[in-house]
Amino acid sequence: MSESEITDVRRVVWLLLSSNVEFPSRALDGALDEAGCDPRDRGLAKEILSGSLRVRATLDKISQAYATRRIKEEAVLIALSIGIYQLLFLNRVPRHAAIDSTMNAVKPELASKSGFLNAVLRAVSRKAKPAKLGLVAASDRLPDPAWQFDRKVFSDPKNDPIAHLAETRGYPKFLIKRWWDTAGEAITRQRAEALNQKASLWLRVNTLRSNTADVQASLAAAGIETEVGEAPNMLRVIARSKGGALPQWPGFDEGFWSVQDITSFQSVALGKPQVGERILDLCAAPGGKSFAAYELSGGKAEILACDISEVRLEVFAKEAQRLGHDIKTFALDPDGKNLPEGPWDLVMCDVPCSNTGVLNKRPEARGRFSKVELHKVVTMQNVLRKKLVLPCLQESTRILWSTCSLEVEENQEAAARLAKASGLTLVEEHSFEPTKTCAGGYAALVGAPAK
Repeated sequence: MSESEITDVRRVVWLLLSSNVEFPSRALDGALDEAGCDPRDRGLAKEILSGSLRVRATLDKISQAYATRRIKEEAVLIALSIGIYQLLFLNRVPRHAAIDSTMNAVKPELASKSGFLNAVLRAVSRKAKPAKLGLVAASDRLPDPAWQFDRKVFSDPKNDPIAHLAETRGYPKFLIKRWWDTAGEAITRQRAEALNQKASLWLRVNTLRSNTADVQASLAAAGIETEVGEAPNMLRVIARSKGGALPQWPGFDEGFWSVQDITSFQSVALGKPQVGERILDLCAAPGGKSFAAYELSGGKAEILACDISEVRLEVFAKEAQRLGHDIKTFALDPDGKNLPEGPWDLVMCDVPCSNTGVLNKRPEARGRFSKVELHKVVTMQNVLRKKLVLPCLQESTRILWSTCSLEVEENQEAAARLAKASGLTLVEEHSFEPTKTCAGGYAALVGAPAK
């Protein structure tokens, strides 16, 4: 790997993070292809970009502690986050390379700030020391207590434990305080740690084409070790010595399995899809919940998968074909004026949310979370409920409301509003706390009470 190749990768990351792209992590692959970066550097680029986003709150505190002035320029903070993330979190990147390549990456835009940037990065490099020998600075580790500093960096844990936790674990203080006030200190700390772990990879066995034992055995023969989850058709990948990319794994081409977190699957199971039912998925793409519902019905439910994005529905259709699922798709108008006619036995709504239950998978969502953003999401959900969900209901319709959020406004309060507006009953609900192996989220089933 040449120095120019390394610089090209940092340059792509810098341009994405300093642009107005809403989801830099989604745009990265295309940007790397366009820049002609070495494919071998793709993993490094993804780690730097997602890591810089994930623990930005921590990196900003370190930057400010080693700066000789108050840093107000967002571009400077982004540049420092890229460099410091490599210095403290990536032990495979030599310190001199982390500094020099970062400086080269941002030089065209920040030439006038090069002296300041270089001074801060070299100060961190000299003064930050591993707290213990043999430290592996991976993406699920944070600088406190893994790193020792020669000056005050974070808030005092005794005087302000909320600020200290937010700063050292890379979260907005507003979010940590919300959790602390509503769920308590223990659960808040558990969430903060769980959502800084690398997300587990779960596979949902397509029981219409194979079975758990056969899929598990074929994967093991290919060097991919799995364990069965609480749901017997769910496998968690726990180790792999080989196997290559997912499309190269045994059973992929045959449609024997697909990727879906177990929390997502359990949310669908709460809706109890049945043989012969007509099911409407209002927020279907990329398809996991529709596919799970189809399999849970034994392939005997009529499912219509909707989305406002025709491009995402095209991806959905290709995956349905791979799995052998007979599911029709339908492009919705954003205003919902072309809603398909019922009747529907089950309406599934995996609604837009703040993503606080999957902050390890959605790095952009972490820094974006605020009171204003939460209000925007709740407003969007209210519109979706009025324009899309309620017009689809009949007396016997069940509604499955689900999110990957931990916030009560998007979950319990939203489900209660839905039940009241529909004249139905909140039959069952479940909150999923994030763990080292499972995503966080919420699911509620609204329908007529059992007779």
